[in-house]
Amino acid sequence: MEAYEKKKKINITEEFIREATNIINYGRSNGSKKLILDDFSKEYFKLVVDYFLNNPQFIHSRFIKNYDKGDLYKGLYIYGNCGIGKTLSFKTINAIAQKNSLFYSRLWFHVSSALDIVSYHNSEGDKSLLKLYNGNLYIDDLGSEDIGNYFGKKEVLTQVLEKRYRLFTEKGLRTYITSNINPVEFKERYGVRLYDRMLEMFNVVKLDQIQSYRR
Repeated sequence: MEAYEKKKKINITEEFIREATNIINYGRSNGSKKLILDDFSKEYFKLVVDYFLNNPQFIHSRFIKNYDKGDLYKGLYIYGNCGIGKTLSFKTINAIAQKNSLFYSRLWFHVSSALDIVSYHNSEGDKSLLKLYNGNLYIDDLGSEDIGNYFGKKEVLTQVLEKRYRLFTEKGLRTYITSNINPVEFKERYGVRLYDRMLEMFNVVKLDQIQSYRR
């Protein structure tokens, strides 16, 4: 059984890289850009695979920047520059889950972007946020959004993340975030209270040695 589990993890790691390659190459049939996945990118992709397969190797990854080691129970807050595979990694997990729903149904999560969350809230108010409170959630590009403006201005993502924190502590629901802003910038924008909760509910993953694959 142990050998089977090890083989399955190897297979899904290979599948992850294959799906990542397919996603990167999609729409590039004109051959104007060359796919480049360096060793750091592959190491990061393996970290994501280890996390979603609950592999204990995840907790010792050098990418994790919490004060303690990684925690498979927490969500993910992944930050770094543009074009290094943050969003790609979650697209790939979704692609694998969709192709293998019978075996990897636990990989499913709702997907939204910070920009869309604020945009829908500006049109519909708080009722637009209700769908974000069911199951695990991936928020792309946190920090890129404007201040919300629906009968008054407010930080919509602060409200969302406060609710997601309660869902994490009460029900164990996980939140996954990719962003270009680091923890210090997160604290400056969303406040000390939410920053403290960020450290409690996320594995903070810093990607600073990965080169852009957009070449």
